[in-house]
Amino acid sequence: MKRIQQFEKAKRCNMSASGVWGLVVKKDVLSKYSLMFDERFGAGTDCMSGEDTIFLMNMINRGVALYRSPIDIAGIDQSESSWIKTINDSQYYETSAMVIHSIYPKLSRLIAIRSAFKASRRDENAMSFIRILRCYYRGIQNSSQ
Repeated sequence: MKRIQQFEKAKRCNMSASGVWGLVVKKDVLSKYSLMFDERFGAGTDCMSGEDTIFLMNMINRGVALYRSPIDIAGIDQSESSWIKTINDSQYYETSAMVIHSIYPKLSRLIAIRSAFKASRRDENAMSFIRILRCYYRGIQNSSQ
């Protein structure tokens, strides 16, 4: 995640790159907008991640005013992850597709094509565009069921 450089109103396009570990929300906002985490996503589920992105997008979709601030309110050590060691590439792309489909159900296949193309161009990625795209489509299919 990139560091937030300036205080600004959050938009859909910049919130998917923000994690909730640094989010501050008033309790009454959660009840007013009936907001909660999607329990199908996150640690301990088949969809091992994405609960924070879905939560943030639900907030934006319901009209909650969100702001991004460069002021640190918490810290997190992201130097080493035990989670990333337990997931393989196929699982990662399938889970990502389920998150994408949850947020953008009508656009998920187009976003999958773009994401697969970008991922296949990364130097460290050994998977081909077609293989990554198949993983994305499998995740979208699983999410639709």
